[in-house]
Amino acid sequence: MERLDIDINTPISIEEDVAAEDELLGMIQNLSLGALLAAHVVNTAMRIMSARYPAELVRFPLPEQYNLRQLYPLAFTDHEHEIARTIFNQRAARAGDLDADDLRPRMEPLDTGQQVQVVLALFFMFGSKVGAMKHRTGFQ
Repeated sequence: MERLDIDINTPISIEEDVAAEDELLGMIQNLSLGALLAAHVVNTAMRIMSARYPAELVRFPLPEQYNLRQLYPLAFTDHEHEIARTIFNQRAARAGDLDADDLRPRMEPLDTGQQVQVVLALFFMFGSKVGAMKHRTGFQ
């Protein structure tokens, strides 16, 4: 995620740079770590963004009309997308980190594949927000 903040044009492969799909599936299905992974992604995103960009931009919520699928060719369902957007905004509104317990009520009702999609959507939401803030501030 830090590489993406440094160079928004860096090619990122979730499979190669983050975790292989079977690893994500295993962490979520076998170890029940979906909520923990989601919390880690948004907490890391906030740490990275807060260190570089104005607080009013970092804390500004992703609006209701925000649709990640219009920016990237991704196949999230409306439900997965909305849960990810809600989690992202929940963390942006807080002064402190989220933990797995904060996110379990949203994540546990989802099946394994949906939880993977939410975690991936959070990562892409971070990238789109960083891109927008770079554009707005002129930071390179």
